Amino acid sequence: MKHSKLGICCLMAVFLTVGSANADAGSARSTVERFNATLLNIMQNASDLRFSGRYESLEPVLLDSFDIPFMAQFSAGRHWRTLSQDEKNKLIGTFGRLWVSTYADRFNGYSGEAFEIVEEKPSPRNTILVKTNIVKSNGKKVALNYLLREKDTEWSVIDIFLSGKYSELAKQRSEYTSVLKRKGFIGLVDTVEEKVKRMAQKGN
Repeated sequence: MKHSKLGICCLMAVFLTVGSANADAGSARSTVERFNATLLNIMQNASDLRFSGRYESLEPVLLDSFDIPFMAQFSAGRHWRTLSQDEKNKLIGTFGRLWVSTYADRFNGYSGEAFEIVEEKPSPRNTILVKTNIVKSNGKKVALNYLLREKDTEWSVIDIFLSGKYSELAKQRSEYTSVLKRKGFIGLVDTVEEKVKRMAQKGN
């Protein structure tokens, strides 16, 4: 819960600097539906795809659905301002691989699950929260909520709340700003790349 509160407060602060949203809520819903459909597909074919196949299937959809540059900037915190443009670009690419790898690793099997959209509603600073459930074969539901903002007339995911309350972006910010402080930019990139490498080795 601590990460969730931190994420909401910090995200709201960042939203003070972004433009207003003009797209309708339906496009936010469609972004989430497309991403969840991709997750379901890789789950259903997890054994055949293995990690590398799940990664390849996820990569274009996730990178199109998520605002990775915003998420990388948020995760770097105040350190972002000290990075050169080349370093920022490298960090964006590294974090993109991290997010794809995380979901390729996490959604690695299928036991009759389904996804459902619960609701979508306006959130602070012109964002939209799309609430979804993973419905298990026994009927048990696990919340998986998405926070989206408008980018280039489309709605992009900027955070995911596991169990409906734990902010993945806030957790990432807490972990990696600490690495930046202790090890610097190169240390952060090495840490993230090593994490990606471990997930790939475990999955294949």
